[in-house]
Amino acid sequence: MEQTREVTGRQGDAGALRAWRYRIFAIAWITYAGYYLGRVNLAVALPALGSEFGWSKAALGVLGSAFYWVYATGQLVNGHLGDRYTAKARAAWLSDS
Repeated sequence: MEQTREVTGRQGDAGALRAWRYRIFAIAWITYAGYYLGRVNLAVALPALGSEFGWSKAALGVLGSAFYWVYATGQLVNGHLGDRYTAKARAAWLSDS
């Protein structure tokens, strides 16, 4: 409680907090948009991949299915990790690898 009053009690801090909120929202939105475009892009790229490498429709279906299952598993695993560990701990772990 004391820390909250201390941060929001100063005159210029409200604007600084608002700027941080917008910055965090923008970064999260750009990150999500990047993941979404990567996921959607595969459907657009499959016909070109098939003609470039001579893959059959069955092979393209296996590729699409594999991408779907890896993406879904990643969502579950990363969601669990996001709930379990703080953002600072995950960032430190990613920067070490």
